[in-house]
Amino acid sequence: MLADSGGDVAFSLDFERHAARVVVRVAVRAELRLHCQRCFEALPWSIDEQASLAVVQGLDEAAALPDDYDPLLLDESLLRPLQLIEDEVLLAIPTFPRHPESDCPVALPVGESPLDEAEAVVLPPDDAKSQADSPFAVLAQWKTQGR
Repeated sequence: MLADSGGDVAFSLDFERHAARVVVRVAVRAELRLHCQRCFEALPWSIDEQASLAVVQGLDEAAALPDDYDPLLLDESLLRPLQLIEDEVLLAIPTFPRHPESDCPVALPVGESPLDEAEAVVLPPDDAKSQADSPFAVLAQWKTQGR
């Protein structure tokens, strides 16, 4: 996802106790350069995230947490700061980062389709159950069209 590995990540970890529970407050700030998933050019992406993580011993304890906290299940009672910061950065990156359409070098004009009529695949109607039940129905249609 990264266009380059340069740059810095600033973070802070604050530890507190709330109602006999250890809480880690995490703040992460970074400027990343991601690949736009529309044009594959570099896309600047800012991260400024904060999270309150409550240390839990298991899934039952995690399910009982108040909404203000996210669960933090530790391996062997050890906190690994690098892994924690990395996880927060990964959670802040969108699944499909893209420039806004108006700024993307390959964005299509409004109302224009990315496929021309010859490339369009005609899907069977919903009531055609026999063909729609197979996840390979579209592939079979492509094969019959000579693709």
